[in-house]
Amino acid sequence: MNVLSFARLRPVFLVLSTIPLFFLYCIVSSNYQFIKPEYQDKRHFKATVLALPLSNKLLSQEEQVKLLNNKDGDPLKISQNELSYFNNYMGPLLAEKTTASILGIDPFFKVTNVSLAYQNLSPDNKTIFNMFTPTSGQVEYRNTVPDYVLFFEDLYFNKDYVEIGASSSYGRGSSERYTIIASIEYLLWDNRNQNVAAYGKLSKKRSLFLPAEKENYLEILEFFALSIILKSPLVRRM
Repeated sequence: MNVLSFARLRPVFLVLSTIPLFFLYCIVSSNYQFIKPEYQDKRHFKATVLALPLSNKLLSQEEQVKLLNNKDGDPLKISQNELSYFNNYMGPLLAEKTTASILGIDPFFKVTNVSLAYQNLSPDNKTIFNMFTPTSGQVEYRNTVPDYVLFFEDLYFNKDYVEIGASSSYGRGSSERYTIIASIEYLLWDNRNQNVAAYGKLSKKRSLFLPAEKENYLEILEFFALSIILKSPLVRRM
């Protein structure tokens, strides 16, 4: 996406490069990824992968309440523009990163003939990782049974604005800084063998000079797409 240039700090003033900048720095935090041992050495060059809409868009409110049981809180809310970026670009960005054939995201698709449960997938007692997970049945999409199905949950973009003060011999001044913190949870389902292959939670933080624009969102989604492919049996496109 963008080539990032960093501002150079000089005494008293923050001097910016003459190249147009959108990002001041990039921080990755709170990332958790797990791939089951039996999938670590697999390399599926020609797999088909169905990327699904967010799980809370797949299920009716009644179905969500039934499956969530005692989970506290409501699903995280994102704006309509942010949801559109995810639906329109997450599939193509995944396709750029892997040799697999990516189907979707089709925002109107509904999962049928498959049992789902909201369950803890953590292999240890240290990390609690809950997601909607198929328990039986194969997902079909337009008369096709994909090799893998990619579920997504809890996508959010938290945006903030701060004004930073600075002082010098010329007096006091201020600069504006915008931040965007994004996070998503995913699960890669082996649709043929009806088994969980990989899952995780990804986070990304950006500090911006301007309010978040489309290209900022796409760069975050691109980071998510690459991270998912790298920790999976799918092959990265070089």
